[in-house]
Amino acid sequence: MGKNIKTVIALLIGFITFSIHAQEKRALTPEDMPGWHSLKSAKISNNGKWVSYEVNPNVGDGVLHLKNPDSGIEKVFERGYKAKFSAQNNYIVFMIKPQLDS
Repeated sequence: MGKNIKTVIALLIGFITFSIHAQEKRALTPEDMPGWHSLKSAKISNNGKWVSYEVNPNVGDGVLHLKNPDSGIEKVFERGYKAKFSAQNNYIVFMIKPQLDS
């Protein structure tokens, strides 16, 4: 019976600690939005060896990532978007947006 009481007390302490920390979070404001990023246009090559995806901030220029998880190769293309792999998986084509401040 003593072991059950210790378990209940430990769980209560953990719950109270978690509740206190959860209340310390501040509310989101419109000023937080420029720092957010979204992941979109994820694609996998036909042979499954290459992956591409875009990381776009809420405000600003995005980045196109090209990765080969097996070899660890990663290339980053500033302002790249609309990527497409060739049918033979030997190249990728994409477009480049003009800079936001242009």
